[in-house]
Amino acid sequence: MPDEGLSKVKRAELLAHVAELDQMIEDQTAHLNVTVEMGLAVPVIALRLERLREVRRLYLSALKHLLGENVGDDEPGNSH
Repeated sequence: MPDEGLSKVKRAELLAHVAELDQMIEDQTAHLNVTVEMGLAVPVIALRLERLREVRRLYLSALKHLLGENVGDDEPGNSH
């Protein structure tokens, strides 16, 4: 029974990491939108956003493989 509790805690921790990535993606998307509105060139900001999205995709793929369930498929901040 203690292993089951530890498993639930670990799952919650992993999902918290996904939520943190979601927040980083949302923040970076907002930053990108503001700089575009200002008429500035934003290749570094856009590249960072794409990297964050790729990390999230890879992380979710690993989680799905490990947990065998659907976790956070929708991608946040996908306006660009």
